Amino acid sequence: MLIIFLSNYSLKLKDILNDCHFNTLRACLTNTQAIDIFNKYLYPAASECASSYVPGMPTNVHTALANIAFAACGTLNQYVNMKALLKKKDWQSASNELKDSKWCRDVKSIRCNLDATCVVSER
Repeated sequence: MLIIFLSNYSLKLKDILNDCHFNTLRACLTNTQAIDIFNKYLYPAASECASSYVPGMPTNVHTALANIAFAACGTLNQYVNMKALLKKKDWQSASNELKDSKWCRDVKSIRCNLDATCVVSER
């Protein structure tokens, strides 16, 4: 799968690994390619994960959940208490649960606070 993905961007795994090993820049993605990968592959997968975690959430909440899902859909699915609170539309408690999560400790305050604010903004 990775080889096919890379070939879509005229890249070879061998060249990328050589860049890493020799600290060269011969097999780098362009900004356009990076944006294309985000729009075609990364964001749709994170958004789908957020939608399946708690369907029908308001846009702000969905955006926060998709941001968490970038770490991996499994990461988002670990937060069962937050999921229950979101289903009850208890935005403040869900936001507090997010702030107290391992994900928030890992990503630090700015990103965490932005997402927690998105969740609580629905009250």
